[in-house]
Amino acid sequence: MDCQICGKGKVVETKEKNHKTMVLGQELTIPEAIVGRCDTCGTVNYALRKAVMKGEENDQGRNLDNGSRGGIR
Repeated sequence: MDCQICGKGKVVETKEKNHKTMVLGQELTIPEAIVGRCDTCGTVNYALRKAVMKGEENDQGRNLDNGSRGGIR
């Protein structure tokens, strides 16, 4: 899927160790996480997993390009 932030890159599934995120205003470190990260600007997009679970992935199962701009920001 296209990056919702820069509009230039593609969001790709990325495995990360010690991924930091905010949950209810508290910083949380996830030891091993799979996140959607833009291959151009590096922004994390959590809508990637939701789209993959709905079966919107392409043949490789990693890059999404369904033309949608919706999702979590």
